[in-house]
Amino acid sequence: MDPGPWVVAGGESALPGPALDALRGRLFAAHWVQEPPAALPVLPMRHPSWRELVDVLEQRLAVRLGGVRLAPGRGLVLPDGAIITHTSSLEGLLVAYPDGLEVARMEPRLRAAVRRAALTLERHHLPLKVVSEDCRVAVVVTGPR
Repeated sequence: MDPGPWVVAGGESALPGPALDALRGRLFAAHWVQEPPAALPVLPMRHPSWRELVDVLEQRLAVRLGGVRLAPGRGLVLPDGAIITHTSSLEGLLVAYPDGLEVARMEPRLRAAVRRAALTLERHHLPLKVVSEDCRVAVVVTGPR
């Protein structure tokens, strides 16, 4: 299923069905100007202007958590400098730190995406953990930042 978007930004109150279908079952950060589409699987952060939206995303691009940071267009950079790919769910969770992502409904494909993200952190022995409660999913630091 990966690679997929780690962030989606928009300003329209409706999206075509195929665009919404492509987003279902994925964890990604969403940022919106004006009223977002009701059918988005992730509830977006709302912004009063495009300028604010861009400013927030620029700040989020610089997030470094547990030594992990984004490698835009490539994946994540680990503390040792290695790059791991196919990590869009983790990328979305990283840029949503500390609040996490609120999903409209925790459906089976989203649960699978949460499991994959958690397994990736474990496989690479990173000081981070994916936590999920009700309809909120977040990454938390379990060791040195």
